[in-house]
Amino acid sequence: MNDTIYLQTIKDIIADAVDGKLPMHIAVLATVMKEVRPQIPPVDSASNRSSREIAESLEDICDLDFNEIAHVMMRLGYRLYIDPDDSMTGPKWAIMRLAGHWDGDDFHKASKEDSGEEG
Repeated sequence: MNDTIYLQTIKDIIADAVDGKLPMHIAVLATVMKEVRPQIPPVDSASNRSSREIAESLEDICDLDFNEIAHVMMRLGYRLYIDPDDSMTGPKWAIMRLAGHWDGDDFHKASKEDSGEEG
């Protein structure tokens, strides 16, 4: 998926939420995902996040369940990275951060900035 299609898919997810076809909190996750891209092929990276980590990082803004996170991530072309040497950590979404955008530690930072909230 190229960048134009990726960003259009995010717009489509947000439009579906505005039209009542998807819950609005799914649009929050889609908005935050503007700051990152899928890592293809999946590799071990400090930017990779589990669905639990994504949900926890956005819990100040909205409640997302794992199925909703998987819906958005799969629709945006994300793949899972499974560390063959560490079966204890479980699968994580392979995420590539964009230089100068997302710091990798705080998913909701981008969403707060988009809404005009203070960090």
